[in-house]
Amino acid sequence: ANIRDRMIRIEKLSVKQTVLLSHSKTIHVWAGEKNDSYVYVMVQQIIEGKLLYQQGFYLPLTEMEDLSVFMGQTLVRFYQDQDAFPEAIISESTFQETLIDFHNLESRTKKVELIFPQRGEKKDILERARINVKSALIKLKMAHTLGHLNTEKREDGILDSLKQLLKLPVYPQRIIGVDISHLGGTDIVGSAVYFLNGKPHKALYRQFIIKSVKQKSHDPESIYEGVLRRLQHALESGEPMPQLLVVDGGRGQLNFALKAVRSLNLESQLSVMALAKKKEEIYQYRKKAMMPGTDHSGVKLLQRIRDESHRFAVKLQRKQRVHHVNNTALSSIKGLGKTRINLLYQRYKTVVRMKQVPLSEMAKVGKMGNMIAKRVIESLK
Repeated sequence: ANIRDRMIRIEKLSVKQTVLLSHSKTIHVWAGEKNDSYVYVMVQQIIEGKLLYQQGFYLPLTEMEDLSVFMGQTLVRFYQDQDAFPEAIISESTFQETLIDFHNLESRTKKVELIFPQRGEKKDILERARINVKSALIKLKMAHTLGHLNTEKREDGILDSLKQLLKLPVYPQRIIGVDISHLGGTDIVGSAVYFLNGKPHKALYRQFIIKSVKQKSHDPESIYEGVLRRLQHALESGEPMPQLLVVDGGRGQLNFALKAVRSLNLESQLSVMALAKKKEEIYQYRKKAMMPGTDHSGVKLLQRIRDESHRFAVKLQRKQRVHHVNNTALSSIKGLGKTRINLLYQRYKTVVRMKQVPLSEMAKVGKMGNMIAKRVIESLK
């Protein structure tokens, strides 16, 4: 059976929270290891000297051999979901280049201190994290050996069913689903979700603002850009190419997705299909549309992928809408200007946080003074 990608979340530690450091900084500790079956990365959060939680991410070695690459991908995905960065990140020197690259690319990390300790208490907590990673790898291998990953047979059956239904040349372990979202033809965005062995693999989810379609929404052309950008990213990053690409829509969306695949000379490496919502029709190149029915296990998986890509696209589209509305509200304030608006977002990140800022503190941002600060506060009520 194929080994599944998994993400382990440990919200409550089974061990007692022990004091690890003598100062009150918020620190994230990153450690990683691999064995002959898996690559594994763990992050621990330490606040006021106490270990509050740890979270692990892993992939089978058949899907990801390079531990540093996996560390880099995990860093990006993990901090995309975080509202704030720690004051410091501790890691081993093995990942120094990866972390420095991430630090340079992510603008929000400018004040984050990178620490690669060689001795002392920081070295001790890094070693504890590494011990936890090694322990997790041993448990993973034991679980697989003992057959505790019971869902694999069921998922294998679903993927095999999908392979037969679509007459695919290979077993579809890696599937990317692409969708487009817009508001009345404006603020067009796209999403690409990634399913690994029948399960969402959020570390490889991607979102993008559609740039080629500006005046009026045209879903097939937007699909073309979304597919093109997602596959280009896969080529450039060296990640495994999907075996199946699923787009939301009908024959038009399928044709534009195929156009993008062909422009990259990838038509021999992956299959492409479209799933239309109305009757759950499946469209493939040079084949008649078919409706196997929603009871088919393969169709249910395709629906999950399609619905997840739609959810992810809508999530970004709503962010764009809110950002647009908020920027419009702020830009209309006399005396504020683009520089001060940018400073506000750099400092407080969201409008929700801006609303909580007292007048005296707001007045200091960009030296705007009490009068303009009062206008900002009033406009956000």
